[in-house]
Amino acid sequence: IHLILTEAGISHEVQGRYKRFYSIFQKLEKVENNFDRIQDLIGFRVLVNGIDECYAALSFIQENWTPIKNRFKDYIANPKPNGYQSLHTTVTDSQHGPLRYLRPIEIQIRTHKMHRMAEYGVAAHWLYKEKRQPSIEKKAGQIEVSLAEQSKAESHNETMPLIDLFSENIYVMTPAREIRELPQAATPVDFAYAIHTEVGNRMTGAKTNGNITRLDSSLQSGDTVEILTSPRQEPRKEWLDFVKTRHARNKIKHALHERDREVRRKEGLEMLEREFKSHGLNLNRLIREGRMEKESRLHKNQEFEHILFSIGDGSIRSEEVRRWFADDPSSVTASTPESPAQPETKAKTRKKRIAESPSTNKILVDGMDNVMTRIAKCCSPDKSHSIQGYLTLERVITIHKYGCAYLQKLTPERMVKVRWGNRK
Repeated sequence: IHLILTEAGISHEVQGRYKRFYSIFQKLEKVENNFDRIQDLIGFRVLVNGIDECYAALSFIQENWTPIKNRFKDYIANPKPNGYQSLHTTVTDSQHGPLRYLRPIEIQIRTHKMHRMAEYGVAAHWLYKEKRQPSIEKKAGQIEVSLAEQSKAESHNETMPLIDLFSENIYVMTPAREIRELPQAATPVDFAYAIHTEVGNRMTGAKTNGNITRLDSSLQSGDTVEILTSPRQEPRKEWLDFVKTRHARNKIKHALHERDREVRRKEGLEMLEREFKSHGLNLNRLIREGRMEKESRLHKNQEFEHILFSIGDGSIRSEEVRRWFADDPSSVTASTPESPAQPETKAKTRKKRIAESPSTNKILVDGMDNVMTRIAKCCSPDKSHSIQGYLTLERVITIHKYGCAYLQKLTPERMVKVRWGNRK
């Protein structure tokens, strides 16, 4: 091989390669213990400078030896999922004197860069392409020494444990060949947040080496992972049970906290609207006029938005906020002079309120007595609907239609079973 490639003017390096005992044992299991079916027992590796020279070397080798059909693999044009690239050919029937060998011989042809990738894995990305980092360079050197010592030990029928020098981290690639460093057993969710927070927050699934994979599965060095996303997706609380990186955990907790804050804000606004309306106060007008913001800063030295959060989580009662306007006639909803027909209308309204009061439309809550309930405005269930309850931080249970889309976004642990008390 060396003579032929030298005559062809191809700068190269030829390395001998042979299978170790355990590798032979694994191969025998695949070929039903038929030793003659092992066609790569002995092989050579040819290292050249460029891709064009890989194919040129292949051409010269196949001109001088007989290639075995169906034993050619082009991993340069079609790399393996882990990034491995090389040309593999198996030849026989040598006509070159000392190299004549009746058994098939596998020859691998690759560039020096491809060889580094094959030897060191994706860690070679930093060692030879990015800035040379002493720590990684040192580890790569240690691997070479360790492999050499292992080979020497095997030649003397000795066993020597190989230490996984990269046991602390794994290196995983995006489809665009960008590499992320992660701890051992990191999951696709960890990988998604390592790419970008929004990629993690909008993650719906993942493909590892082209195959759909579970979000809690463990990644391996060399895996290529594609993250599937949707603009409507939000982080799931159960992700916290299996993510491995602090970065992913913090981002998930932050997103869940912001979502809960928004839920509390909406609940606080609903409670405040109901409180103000029951006392003839126009909350929307007070908000538009900036009165709510002004009074919030005056009484609590806080923004009105924060007051809504506090009402939603029960730390401030809506009644307390309503009292800020108790002696302010300008905050009362304006009414038109009553016409003769209005008293009758008010009477009908009172009857309607009585018909809809808890005493007649009682809602039963499993495991709880004398608990306050309210109908959720997002879906407004009535007695014709199956219902589900949600316990707010103010110990009020909001009643939703069963399967309400808004309810699905809330914390599952606060869901309670409810039913209409007089439903037949």
